[in-house]
Amino acid sequence: MEYAIHTDFSAELVEIDYNDTIYYLAKEKWSRKKYIFNDINLENLKVDILENLERLRYYLSDTYLRYHEGSGKLIFRNQSWEEGCRLREELQPETLKIRQELYKMLQQLYMY
Repeated sequence: MEYAIHTDFSAELVEIDYNDTIYYLAKEKWSRKKYIFNDINLENLKVDILENLERLRYYLSDTYLRYHEGSGKLIFRNQSWEEGCRLREELQPETLKIRQELYKMLQQLYMY
């Protein structure tokens, strides 16, 4: 969560396996029955966090990011007019919204 909150996906290099990390957390680790919290508020918060991370995965795709050879990481696509528009109109504002939501949820999580 902290990586997602502090990374501007429209301006910074992104860890190449971050999308896979989110997938593992949401679909493998935290979906198991033994990770269901007894506290309904905490369980709902977990579900909201995972849903927002899943929304973020959409923007960590080939549509928005490309491989950056010099670093071995991913970087935003901005090599054409269309990609620049997508960066400005979709990637930047949508990932910012998700990051802000995750920040609020992280603050709630710290209260537990």
